[in-house]
Amino acid sequence: MKFYRQLRKKAYFIPFTYSVFAVVLAIVVSRLDSGFVWAQYLPDYLFTSVELGKTLFSVLTGSLLTMTTITFSTIMVVLTMYSGQFSPRVLQDFLENRVTLRILGFFMGSFVYSIVSLFLLKDKASGTLIVSSGIGVVVSILCLGIFAYFLHHVAKSIQINSLIERITREIIELVESKVREIRAYESIKNRPTEDLGSCLDMEPTTVKSDRDGYVQGFDEKALVAYGQKRNKLIKTEKMLGEYAEEDSPIFRIFDLKDSGREESENDFSEILEYVFIGEERDREKDVDLGLSKLVEIALRAISPSINDPNTAAFCIDKIGQILKKIGYELEKVYYYDEDKNLRLIVENISFERLLFMSYFQIKNYGMDDVSIIAALLDSLSEIAELKNYFIKRAVGDFSGYIIMEIEKRNFVGLDAEYLAEKVNRLEELTIK
Repeated sequence: MKFYRQLRKKAYFIPFTYSVFAVVLAIVVSRLDSGFVWAQYLPDYLFTSVELGKTLFSVLTGSLLTMTTITFSTIMVVLTMYSGQFSPRVLQDFLENRVTLRILGFFMGSFVYSIVSLFLLKDKASGTLIVSSGIGVVVSILCLGIFAYFLHHVAKSIQINSLIERITREIIELVESKVREIRAYESIKNRPTEDLGSCLDMEPTTVKSDRDGYVQGFDEKALVAYGQKRNKLIKTEKMLGEYAEEDSPIFRIFDLKDSGREESENDFSEILEYVFIGEERDREKDVDLGLSKLVEIALRAISPSINDPNTAAFCIDKIGQILKKIGYELEKVYYYDEDKNLRLIVENISFERLLFMSYFQIKNYGMDDVSIIAALLDSLSEIAELKNYFIKRAVGDFSGYIIMEIEKRNFVGLDAEYLAEKVNRLEELTIK
């Protein structure tokens, strides 16, 4: 299961799957051609002679290979543009996009079908009617339509606003799905029990990682079942997206029954099966990764070489929308078993730290631009609109950090008046 999960994340998985399906389809169609069992079910114009079939497949093979090459070259150009103009972190968003991979897979599959079908025609008698070439013609026409759609997809993908909107939408959908999961199941909560402190005061057994890589996720259900079976409380020491070095702590296990028997890491070695560690961060589950992409796009936009403050302000606004959606919902997640005993604590970044990590780089590089400062203040005000004391307090503490930097700049005239309005609104919404 873990192997399949890792395999599905590879960029070659979907094109490879399409190619395998094309080989199977070519073999099945060739077999049916030999039996000629479906002539009565298909129109006559789909059938050709073997000689014409060989000619068609020869032409289609070269054409489809050229189309596949152009598609691959276009993908490489877009990836270069993403890396240079936006951020190296957003390469995955296009390369691992299912539309991109399915289009590439369809072209590769069509080429494989044509070349395999051409190879299988060697055993067909001259003058035999076959339908495989007719299917090849239909597939090639579909390829033209898909190629036109691919050009539209590429043109839309390289628009910076579309990219920012897509990243924002993916993060918000991820946050909403996690919040729904917490609220839907009584066994999952984002607040601890009253006796949690006494549980964590016990001496834990530390389980260390057996390899290097980024934490891509945990099998929460399996960990809860494991904790219930062994009567343990499990606490993750690495957050989702955090890099785990070999022999670094990844779990701490607390003995709830206090058996008195000293347990070692080897007693819990099988628990490492329930953590997914890979070479890259998982963009489908890692909220912090998505935020870091928006931050890097904003930083590129305000750099002297690009100088696009409007794009940076757009990113800042989207960051505020995401943080407003997150709130304190995902700071720590507590999982209980069927008997309502706490079994698993999953660590996540605190809201205060997430607030700082989302804005501090933009603050460092954009404080000389009034439009960037205004966007920061508006974004913080949007978060502070939440009717939550702790969020208002966190935003209030962080806004003092921003306001102090504004005062150092000594803005005058209309700039000072404009920023003063933003600061006053923010102070009205926050608690210090």
